[in-house]
Amino acid sequence: MAARLIPAAAPPRIRTPRRIHRLASTDRASYADLLATADLHRTLPQWYERATPVGDAPADRSAELVQECALLDAILRNGGDRLLVWLRPLGGRAHALVAALRDAYIHLFNRQYGFVATHLAGPGDRAQFVLLEMPGIASILAGEVGAHLLYPPGENVLPVPTDRHATPKR
Repeated sequence: MAARLIPAAAPPRIRTPRRIHRLASTDRASYADLLATADLHRTLPQWYERATPVGDAPADRSAELVQECALLDAILRNGGDRLLVWLRPLGGRAHALVAALRDAYIHLFNRQYGFVATHLAGPGDRAQFVLLEMPGIASILAGEVGAHLLYPPGENVLPVPTDRHATPKR
């Protein structure tokens, strides 16, 4: 049976990222005070004023720079520009969780890196195929072989083996 393309859903609207703030770990007395008074509406604004935004400190910017350089290094290794990811759940009825995992692969990177993902329909409704295209995608996802363990509510663990196959360009 030949694979057929499934029309892509409208891309999700990307929300403006919320600024995450970090409280110093020395605020244990304030936390104990919150528990004692149980006045969350008074305490949270005070904590927010003392918190520092994550990402503004030189250490945060350095970590972001190292991550960006590691991604660019993986792109330069050029292990292949096309990769077929095969998600095959072993039992279970949690098709929505497997679809969410598939969507996570589809939205793995921004388009600024030349990333394109296509959901391919396979035989039946259980297996999910995603074709990922981006410079160096095969080397970037070299470790994506194994199994994702999903824990659906009210069910046993659902193992989803993941295989990846580099595909040549046409």
